[in-house]
Amino acid sequence: MGHGDAQNQLLPKKVEALAGQRVVAVSARGMHSLAITADGSVWSWGYGALGQLGHGDTQDQLLPKKVEAFGPWWRGCGVLQPTQRRRAAQRRRSRPLGRGVDVG
Repeated sequence: MGHGDAQNQLLPKKVEALAGQRVVAVSARGMHSLAITADGSVWSWGYGALGQLGHGDTQDQLLPKKVEAFGPWWRGCGVLQPTQRRRAAQRRRSRPLGRGVDVG
């Protein structure tokens, strides 16, 4: 997945949908994958029937799709000032993830 189809790849293959992005971290599993780009954006793709891709639905994604639930507050998490952490926590409480379950 990540190449626009559901074909298995026997060898590593560049994910063209992320061309032009500087990917700084990847987590790849058998059914879904995540990538974080240098600007702090989170991208997910793969099997999404349980809402695990973070797009607020249960659709599979054959290509990387930006996870909009991770807004500007996500960038630099861990180095936020106390006021910024409080605001980020308040925003997270109001945003459903996965199947629409409120995490707050």
